[in-house]
Amino acid sequence: MNWSCHADPAQMRAVKEALHVATVPKCELVCRDNEQRRVFEFCRACVQQEKAGSLYVCGCPGTGKTLSINKVKESLVCWADEVDFDNI
Repeated sequence: MNWSCHADPAQMRAVKEALHVATVPKCELVCRDNEQRRVFEFCRACVQQEKAGSLYVCGCPGTGKTLSINKVKESLVCWADEVDFDNI
């Protein structure tokens, strides 16, 4: 049975937006604090030491890789603002 032909277009649009990888949930990512902290520390150290670094993040689909990296990115932006990154 094709359910999409019976779906409300506004509801389908909302579902697509919610499931898009660019959408960041309002809730915290469960059980990824340690991983996010390690990635943040790695990136912060690279910036502080003015050295390039490579980081490989792997895992099964749906385990929170993209969301974790996006959260770390937000944290790095906040950190850069707090320490006045332009003067580092």
